[in-house]
Amino acid sequence: MPAKRKYNVKGTNDFIVLAAIFFFLCLWAIKDAWFPSEKVLRKHPLEMMATFEVDGTVEDVLVEVGDSVGEGQVIARLRSDRIAEEYEKAKKEFTEKRKKHQMMELARKNAEKNGVSDQGYADIVKSEEEALAAREKAHARVTELKNKIDSAVLLSPTKGKVVEIRVGAHTMVDRVPAEFDGTVALDKESRKITVTGADGQLQEFTAGDTQVFKVHDGDEVAAGDVLAADAAVLIDPKDHFYLFNKSLAIFSFFAFWTFLAIHILGR
Repeated sequence: MPAKRKYNVKGTNDFIVLAAIFFFLCLWAIKDAWFPSEKVLRKHPLEMMATFEVDGTVEDVLVEVGDSVGEGQVIARLRSDRIAEEYEKAKKEFTEKRKKHQMMELARKNAEKNGVSDQGYADIVKSEEEALAAREKAHARVTELKNKIDSAVLLSPTKGKVVEIRVGAHTMVDRVPAEFDGTVALDKESRKITVTGADGQLQEFTAGDTQVFKVHDGDEVAAGDVLAADAAVLIDPKDHFYLFNKSLAIFSFFAFWTFLAIHILGR
């Protein structure tokens, strides 16, 4: 009768190496899952506050607490009827300015073709330049009002669940824009934001209790960028990052003890 084979576990040093790997992997996963750094929180926020990009009065909130929302979904609107009226007037004015510029452009071309006095030609060119400047100004106004109308709609910044609504119909919302290009210094304890421009100019203000920061300490901002805005809708992001790291931490914990036990018992 053939002798029974004996199986011995060899090379247990490999198991202690695996145990060490899972030990450090567990520590890394625990840190990201339960004690995330500022850098991690920027990329994977635990909550996201949706805010309007313009001032105004809330017309309607289209979601309720507990609703699931998709990224880019319309969740609230500001009243924009007054802006819409201004927008229509601005479009008509732009059309008039464009026609006038086209007329002056045609007049200049006719003057070049038919020949006029130097003074007459200079006057036509000057009028054309003024008409062009007026046209560009009117176009800029149309663009500005169109952006305001678009910004009057509040879009969900992420996919997730609505956990809190801080505005309602007729609520006034405000925001604080940067007055010039510069660097942000943010003190979260005092809620003070300071913007330092290239020429040393300073913009300082303290955010109110209802406002949320839209910038981070050390950020570079351009004139018009929103620094802080009134909170509107709080969303719990549907982000699997933390669930993954918690699962990884638990798995690594058991893997560490398993490989450590194999190493000890196999010696």
